[in-house]
Amino acid sequence: MIRRFSPLFAALLAFAPLCASAAGDDSTLALAKSLLSQAQSGQFDRSELTSAMSNQLTQAQAAQMAGRVGSLGKPLSFALEGKKTKGAMTKYTYRIAFEEGNVDEQIILDQSGKVAGLWFTPAPVVAAAGDASALALAKTLFHQAQAGKIDRTLLTATLNSQFDVATVKDMAGQLEPLGSPSTFSLQSRQKKSDGTTYLYRVLFANDAYIEELVLDKQGKVAGLWFKPTQ
Repeated sequence: MIRRFSPLFAALLAFAPLCASAAGDDSTLALAKSLLSQAQSGQFDRSELTSAMSNQLTQAQAAQMAGRVGSLGKPLSFALEGKKTKGAMTKYTYRIAFEEGNVDEQIILDQSGKVAGLWFTPAPVVAAAGDASALALAKTLFHQAQAGKIDRTLLTATLNSQFDVATVKDMAGQLEPLGSPSTFSLQSRQKKSDGTTYLYRVLFANDAYIEELVLDKQGKVAGLWFKPTQ
């Protein structure tokens, strides 16, 4: 199935300082949440900005950031992954869980509590059992979808009934012009009681897609979507 959505993950975004209190990790967590909200809206409280940040963070840059980070939707949770101090600077890394994957928000604070750096990057995915076979299946299904010929023995009965001739033809029409993919990279893995959802970023010469693969507990394909990242 093809379904549209804006970029799953923000590309590396770095800017200069925002003002904030650094009284402790609790206040820094509140800051991390606030900065995410501001980045998603593209509207920063410029009374919090240093003059350098205000000059560097143009409205066009804020709008671009909102287009990327805003597409992630509502955060499900924040967890402090790391805290490192070097000289006068302290870097906090928060792992933010979203419905479609995880993002690391990194904030660098100076001694006065002002933000000296801010990044949103895809969180690394730790390798787990089953990743290799899932990746192989994702590649196989992608090529089958491009050709418009799905091996229905791989699918659950429910998904098989949903993949009618018109749906498979539509997938092929969307994917075939992309050509051969150069890379598949695992963006996230979410395990639930009824199975596992894998998100892969698939790169082409001039485009990028997200392949979402859902496997039930028996290893059957219970869901399959292809989404352009732009």
